[in-house]
Amino acid sequence: MKSILIPLVVLIVLALVPVLIIKKKRAAFERSQLDAMQDAGKADDAGQADEVAVSESPDLDVSVADVNENPDVLDKLLNKFNKVFIEEQAYLDPNMTMEEMASRIGTNRTYISRIVNMKYGVSFREYLNTLRIEHAKKLLMSEPNSSMVSISGRCGFYGANQFIRKFREMEGVTPTVWRASRRV
Repeated sequence: MKSILIPLVVLIVLALVPVLIIKKKRAAFERSQLDAMQDAGKADDAGQADEVAVSESPDLDVSVADVNENPDVLDKLLNKFNKVFIEEQAYLDPNMTMEEMASRIGTNRTYISRIVNMKYGVSFREYLNTLRIEHAKKLLMSEPNSSMVSISGRCGFYGANQFIRKFREMEGVTPTVWRASRRV
């Protein structure tokens, strides 16, 4: 019995090592992409005067210096972000990007990235997908006869395959398995 168990454990460990390495590399790549995007935003800001307006609306007319020195300014941006992104459910828009969200609240992607990272501790894309998957889970439970195609479209995904892949990545199982496990 022990002679079978040891090689089995070794085989499982060897199978998991590449998966963990890929996940670690993917996370490092995503962090580097985020850093590059933030650096590009800083470079854009540095090339302009410190009087760059973050918003066109009068109540959020702030400069780069204001955002860096005044936490109230970031709170205002966060409140506006939450109103549009969460309350108005902008995250369900399949065309939602950091740039699109910045445009909707009258700021730039650097500030969107900053407030999401500071408040939620994840990238914009991770937060977007988390909200979409949470919405999908509600639909999966409240509409047991809805198809994956229907649910994926109403959650901001371009198609069922993208939705199923992201759901499995975040929840560890497919939406169908997740739904079935909740019915019992």
